[in-house]
Amino acid sequence: MTVFDDLYKDVIDYFGAEPDSLLVRFQRELSAGGRALDIGAGQGRNALFLARQGIAVDCVDPSEVAEEQVWPCVLGDDLPVRFFPQRFETFVPDVDYYSAVLVFGLMQELPRASIAALVERIEGWTRPGGLVLATAFTTADPGFEEVSRTWKEIGKNSFSDGAGFVRTFLEKNELRNMFGGWEALHYLEELGPEHSHGVGAPHRHGRVEGAFRKRPGAV
Repeated sequence: MTVFDDLYKDVIDYFGAEPDSLLVRFQRELSAGGRALDIGAGQGRNALFLARQGIAVDCVDPSEVAEEQVWPCVLGDDLPVRFFPQRFETFVPDVDYYSAVLVFGLMQELPRASIAALVERIEGWTRPGGLVLATAFTTADPGFEEVSRTWKEIGKNSFSDGAGFVRTFLEKNELRNMFGGWEALHYLEELGPEHSHGVGAPHRHGRVEGAFRKRPGAV
């Protein structure tokens, strides 16, 4: 069981029902003939959106509750979605490469070493021309000060609450630098829109979003 299972049980659309705005903006860049990988797919809001555009999607997420919630939509609409209930560290693709990789809302949940491992795996799972869409929290987040003061520090701008949750905040241009060898099609750091999770209070996050295309000649 993951730390998100209980949250998903209580709220069917914990992170909202609509796809991320970055995905909506760049979905036309994704080829319907390719296959996308959604890492940290959660309850499937982004994967299901792409699948309804005719794009095959592999979802990787350790939450079995999320998998149970995604399948009725997949089967009911006969969508080209596969769900792998595991962490990305143990995931071994059965395809040569992915045309696009989605990383929405995952990096802030990972410690520094896991973020580095994630970027390394994305490099191996893509080919030149492949697209990465990613978001993360930044140190401009309104909650950064409180988290840094009350949670245990486990790395640079990275903290644990001791109950299974991690918060890692990226500094200015840090996400861009992680994909420094890629072409940045879009990059934005801002205070994100107000939102809530279920009955939780409305709030905003310091957010970075980036769209990166793997350059020709890259491994």
